[in-house]
Amino acid sequence: MKHDEKPTYNGWSNYETWAVNLWLSNEEGSYRYWTDRTRELIAECEDEDADRSALARLAEELKESIHESCAIEKASLAADLMNAALGEVDWCEIAQSMIDDETPPAPTPSPLFPLGVVVATPGALAELADEDRRGALARHARGDWGDTGPEDWAENELSLKEGFRLMSVYRTPAGVTFWIITEADRSSTAILLPSEY
Repeated sequence: MKHDEKPTYNGWSNYETWAVNLWLSNEEGSYRYWTDRTRELIAECEDEDADRSALARLAEELKESIHESCAIEKASLAADLMNAALGEVDWCEIAQSMIDDETPPAPTPSPLFPLGVVVATPGALAELADEDRRGALARHARGDWGDTGPEDWAENELSLKEGFRLMSVYRTPAGVTFWIITEADRSSTAILLPSEY
């Protein structure tokens, strides 16, 4: 491990954060309380300023509740160790996890037209990663025509309404340019390199 890398524990920023989250979510009463409280705060904070967001409020409430339940009144080694451990907890990380669990994912935009049978040319299969092809197909179907110029973009918009052929231009992170063409009858879509046209 490099010196500038912070250690993590089971996907959490540290052991202390993981342990607190585990106890909060594994005990049914605690889990139900904090799930309900998270929902309440999300609803309450929809129109509030960012500085009093659901995240900040939930993190503060979690911190206060756990500090109170773990308090050791008498000065002792146990009290010092408990306070040191609680000082390492990332309360915002736990709160964000709870909010993420209660926030529905953003809907995926629906395709604007059917792709039909999708085919790829030999060059496209050789040069493009599956991830690049899938991502570009999704963009194409949503009407994101990629790197087409303004005139071609406008032409695609008209073609979408009138039922003509659609063409998008994309570029991979490695700089490989490729096209996606959907036929006018929407029976097929081809992924190809410009040299294969």
